[in-house]
Amino acid sequence: MLQQRAPSRLGAHSVHPIEDGAGHNLKCLAGSLWLTQENDPRDIILSPGQSFTLDRPGKAVLVVLGSRPAWVAWRQPARGRSRTASASASLAGSP
Repeated sequence: MLQQRAPSRLGAHSVHPIEDGAGHNLKCLAGSLWLTQENDPRDIILSPGQSFTLDRPGKAVLVVLGSRPAWVAWRQPARGRSRTASASASLAGSP
């Protein structure tokens, strides 16, 4: 079960590190996003309407592509806050 967070506005060209994000789901609502995960050779590009669930433990980086801000919906697994706090912190406080 995933818990929905309010959508976040991410500034143009902004970089958002994510710690311990395995199981979290990101959905691009507007703009373009690039996502990469530790020990994963894939580059994930999300356009509006596309989503991706982080499937690797460790660090990930989310980058807003282009000169316009992006909006992202963030859903996290329903489990103890201690594990999810660092994964959601960088997006929760985004301008």
